[in-house]
Amino acid sequence: MQQNNLFAADYSLRSSKIVHVRGLKLAEPPRFAKKYGSEKSYEPLSLGLWGQLIRSGDVVCDVGAHHGIYSLLAAYSGKAKAVYAYEPVKENLAILKNNARLNKLDKQITTRNVALSNKVGEVCLQITEASDNANIKGHPNSPTLRTTPVKTSTLDTDFGNSKLDLIKIDTDGYEPYILDGAVNTFKNNPQLRMLVEINPKCLRRNKYDPLKFLDRLTDLGLELFLIDDINNIISQITNRKAVWHEIESTPFFYNILCLPSKEDNHIKDLRKVIKKMLANKEIADAKIDRTYSKTWRYIVRPIRKILKLS
Repeated sequence: MQQNNLFAADYSLRSSKIVHVRGLKLAEPPRFAKKYGSEKSYEPLSLGLWGQLIRSGDVVCDVGAHHGIYSLLAAYSGKAKAVYAYEPVKENLAILKNNARLNKLDKQITTRNVALSNKVGEVCLQITEASDNANIKGHPNSPTLRTTPVKTSTLDTDFGNSKLDLIKIDTDGYEPYILDGAVNTFKNNPQLRMLVEINPKCLRRNKYDPLKFLDRLTDLGLELFLIDDINNIISQITNRKAVWHEIESTPFFYNILCLPSKEDNHIKDLRKVIKKMLANKEIADAKIDRTYSKTWRYIVRPIRKILKLS
């Protein structure tokens, strides 16, 4: 298969260029150097909220870490007690480790070259043309270049009986199976906060009903907020079918902020920040419909002010 020139250097550390993102110095392949090149262009709202989610003494887990922007920011904050980064693609992990060294954070981040799943074992990982699309089932938008065996583990195996406070999961549709392997982790960590990607096409490719995924998150006792990083909008999810209509009507993936319904002081403070973002009652209820889209634009300015996005 002839590789698209746009992705030709996606796995190349040698072709990397230095970019500065949120206080970090990153050595990134050309496509990602361009993506990160504008200081606040990559997932601006999600990364801003991520910074708000971290608290002193947290144990943080970055699943599907890729080049490590989320795990690096957690370590760079100086608040996290420990940061674990899971990345099954060796080339991606090499770039992540190099970024950690560049920022003198390699001692704070524990990297694991395994794929998290619902069981311990081994699977065939499909290495895709775009380095951020590698997946066990492949990716609908990125052709597979090759397959490679990788070890699998579960969150319960690694954290089930220990402390875990904050987790980010971005595995292109494999997220539900990771949650299957995290039953005890959530049970033993009632204040666990989570940022998780939702991508309808990828979920279906992994034979999982996207609506059931939203139900699964709710069943964990989590309050859900839909993050639109394209327009810098956050909306509370109270009507999953209406939300799903909105997600399905756009070509994008979204991140979902998941907060435990049981509050401690940190969660209370975080909710106050989010409430400031929700401009009015109509949007706070977030029975999302296309007719609200123009109204959402008015939220952009207060979000930028609160999270210092510009």
